[in-house]
Amino acid sequence: MVLVVSTVYAQRFSSYSSQVQKSLVPRGLIDSTEADKTTAKDEQNMLARVQQAPGVKRNYTSWAFGHHEWKAGVLADGDFSKALRETSGAAPKGGSLGFNAERRKSVAYGYTYHTTGKDAKDAPIPKEYRTDTVRVVRTHISLNLLATLGTQGDTLSVQPDSAQASRPLNQELFGQSLLLPGSNVRSLRSITASLQWYPRFYGMGEGSNLGFNAFLNVSQNRWRYAKQHAEVLLLAFSAGPQYTVFDIPAATTDDNTLRLLVYANYNLRRIQGDIRESPSILNQALGTSQTSFHGLDLGLIFTVNSLRLTANFPYFGGNIRGFSNGQFVVGLGFSNAFRAN
Repeated sequence: MVLVVSTVYAQRFSSYSSQVQKSLVPRGLIDSTEADKTTAKDEQNMLARVQQAPGVKRNYTSWAFGHHEWKAGVLADGDFSKALRETSGAAPKGGSLGFNAERRKSVAYGYTYHTTGKDAKDAPIPKEYRTDTVRVVRTHISLNLLATLGTQGDTLSVQPDSAQASRPLNQELFGQSLLLPGSNVRSLRSITASLQWYPRFYGMGEGSNLGFNAFLNVSQNRWRYAKQHAEVLLLAFSAGPQYTVFDIPAATTDDNTLRLLVYANYNLRRIQGDIRESPSILNQALGTSQTSFHGLDLGLIFTVNSLRLTANFPYFGGNIRGFSNGQFVVGLGFSNAFRAN
């Protein structure tokens, strides 16, 4: 099954690519005092001596410089998509508004030369010498908090199937509301918190592309069967590793920022609220009284500037249409943060 949606489930990756700080002609980064006193010609001469030193080893790596800083702002997230089916109630046509905070660090990429401290003429040279080709500002930690402003509705009514009493005609809509949290709620009835973190791993430098993400959504809607109805509080949690395949920053204001991220997450859905006291509604809607569901989610996120394209494959067990046995989901949306300078 293919669903085309863009819900709060994709908004957990509402963050921004690296920003080019400065492109540089390779130069030595011995320390700030010496670098300030050294002319460009002297640095080129030093680099030549380092490269010709006996037993010199060169590695391409990354390192931090300067100070880390926090940036905060208002985050707007919109949706352009809908499901490819007539029963498209689980595809929101609204947006979200919230808060974003990021801790950023300056990272330089280049070559590190390791020497014995002497050149071919036994003259003293630095034992470690670095030349950087580009400096970027990368996101180290990103935190989002979003509230849904509006979607298509909040009440799902069971339509019994006379030919199959154990499964309603529209079970797919209930399954999609579990699969895509926040997809069938009124304004301000869906809150999403998400985290992305890129730690420093040993031996991988400061510019590691391997990180972690975590996502929590709490949403509330209403399920109805015959003359009975009950409030449903759905908790959705997802967490796991993520890897940035590429992150191409914009060198100028006319360039596009491109980013591709892949992830593999543990998935949890838990049904809370008054529905737990109305097992008949739960059984009629889902065909089971189960209230906790565990699964996996594999996906990728491609962004061009503020535009976001997502594709993921969440997998849950069971026998619920629109939810169980693997659903392929693609989405299109945008994210933009408004920050005070």
